[in-house]
Amino acid sequence: MAIDGLPVGESFEVVLVRTDGRELDSGTFLGAAQTVTCRMNAAVLRGDVAALQIRNAAGTVVASSNLPRV
Repeated sequence: MAIDGLPVGESFEVVLVRTDGRELDSGTFLGAAQTVTCRMNAAVLRGDVAALQIRNAAGTVVASSNLPRV
């Protein structure tokens, strides 16, 4: 994952949303002045993931992407 434009020093959580609606934590990162590039994972098969969300410390979704079916 590569992301930029988030407030520097603030904490963010990556959440994977399964096709059945369940959510899985996939990791955390800090906003930075440069592009943040990282790999996240969770105990789920790619075909079972419907969306990826980035949430701030308050739990608000600040970015999301629906993933194509595989």
